[in-house]
Amino acid sequence: MSQTNKVVPLVPISRVVFACVVVATLDGAFAVVLYVYLLRLCSPAQLMQSIAGALLGRAAFRGGRTTVALGLVLHCAVACGWTVVYAALRDRSAWLRQLTARTRGALMAGALFGVLVWLAMDLLVVPLSRASATPLRSPVFAILLAWHAVGVGIPLALIVREPSRRGSPLAVHA
Repeated sequence: MSQTNKVVPLVPISRVVFACVVVATLDGAFAVVLYVYLLRLCSPAQLMQSIAGALLGRAAFRGGRTTVALGLVLHCAVACGWTVVYAALRDRSAWLRQLTARTRGALMAGALFGVLVWLAMDLLVVPLSRASATPLRSPVFAILLAWHAVGVGIPLALIVREPSRRGSPLAVHA
């Protein structure tokens, strides 16, 4: 029995790590701007404690710096988790690699992935934790849905895709 293996280059780990850092930073900064400065619901420390609250419940708000750090670690771990999921999907899907070879396709795939990330987090993951989901009818739900398309999925798809022949992993393909 003869089998032909097509060698598909995996996304380099350096690009995955870079995407993790960018996505975690952008998403964290957006959360601070939205919840701390625009909605004035909490301080940056309380925002991170609310993330830790997914594991610890209300006790996270009594944990001081330790639960702030835990919230930051959890936030980064989730961002990296979704980045790895996207990179793995891209590695295994010729269709996704072909789609994202062009900027327009990467923008579409990224936006869709960002929407799926937000829906999965808010409708599946968060309800299974000790945290509170954002109500579907809340304007904040729509804001976060749009944000995840633009600020999470699109940067992720642009960073993880194949670099251009000109050598830059962030170069734009026409």
